[in-house]
Amino acid sequence: MWRVSGCDWKATSSTQIEERLSDAIEGGEVILLHDGGHRHLGVNREFTVSAVDRLVTRYKSQGLEFVTVTGMMEARSPVSVQSATRR
Repeated sequence: MWRVSGCDWKATSSTQIEERLSDAIEGGEVILLHDGGHRHLGVNREFTVSAVDRLVTRYKSQGLEFVTVTGMMEARSPVSVQSATRR
């Protein structure tokens, strides 16, 4: 399902997450990040939030668009393509 992982569950800083993702993002990727469920392991969700904020700002300024997985799947669905061509 995803092609890029920030490995944010084991990151020691937001910069580490940002650098890992920056090397992999080209456009069209599904990016795996975690919501803090590993808190019992000492993971600080603030790293992920901070990295995502900076990455979204950077890539939006470069013209990339961020969508949900559902939105991306609907846009690529053969049903959506067939419906659009029948109109």
